[in-house]
Amino acid sequence: MRTFTIIIGLIIALVSVSKAQGLETGHYGYAINGMRSAHAPAPGFSLTNISHIYNASQVRMENGEVHEMGKSVMAFANITLLTYVHDKPVLGGKYFAAAGVPIANLALNPSNFSLNEQQVGIGDMIVFPAALSWTFDRMALTARIGFFAPTGRYKAGASNNLGKGYFSHFYTLGGTFYFGKDNRFHFTGMNTYQLSSRQAGTGITAGNTNTFEWGLGVTFEKRFNVGLVGFHQYQTTPQKGGPEVLRKMFHQQHGIGWGMSYATTEKFSFAIRSYWEMMAANRPQGNAFRLIVNYNF
Repeated sequence: MRTFTIIIGLIIALVSVSKAQGLETGHYGYAINGMRSAHAPAPGFSLTNISHIYNASQVRMENGEVHEMGKSVMAFANITLLTYVHDKPVLGGKYFAAAGVPIANLALNPSNFSLNEQQVGIGDMIVFPAALSWTFDRMALTARIGFFAPTGRYKAGASNNLGKGYFSHFYTLGGTFYFGKDNRFHFTGMNTYQLSSRQAGTGITAGNTNTFEWGLGVTFEKRFNVGLVGFHQYQTTPQKGGPEVLRKMFHQQHGIGWGMSYATTEKFSFAIRSYWEMMAANRPQGNAFRLIVNYNF
């Protein structure tokens, strides 16, 4: 399924000892990219709906200690993305842009245990103003820039935040590489670097993060893909502002799972992905499931 899919990763952030202010982890979650993610959709408009469920019940520290949350935290988000692909080549490739606003019950990477999971509202908007994809016989390459805008409700110290209270932007480079007869087998590697601005009301700036996502799969009958997916995300710079103990902390997480996609027609396709987190540090460790449905106009 050569569909440009952006998935909002609702990964719960670490809560500090005071349980009032947590380590800010930025907007960008894992699993935004999976198998064959370097491709752009067909020229014109497409609509993508993504449902995401995340569950965690423990926080893992960098020294290996595990702290139970007391209750399992369930995060849900649904986002509908509108994508446009230009019908003329730009720099030898396909130019496309996308934007969407999530409906969620928790803010992206919330930093507070006392959040009200029963609330539902608009989260922070994701925008890809510019992306390019180049397709060759045995590979596809892509370069993208994007940002999150603080459209979700946010107030410093509040327990009902659905936004983060700041802008963040990111850059992605990656490719999908084919091998075997008829390009049946494929490997995708996508690397994204995120930078955040200062948070309103707290003066905190989340540390930069690097996320590498990959997918290894096989294609059947040109429409069905199945394989393994995974990610490696880690903080690269310290947090600015906030308690000193948090400024010295660095978070990371890794995961592996499976994925499948099927194109029922030239216009309609869907995908399923499931991830199990492992080796988390200074943040929760759980599992995630997502369903993606795409329609090309």
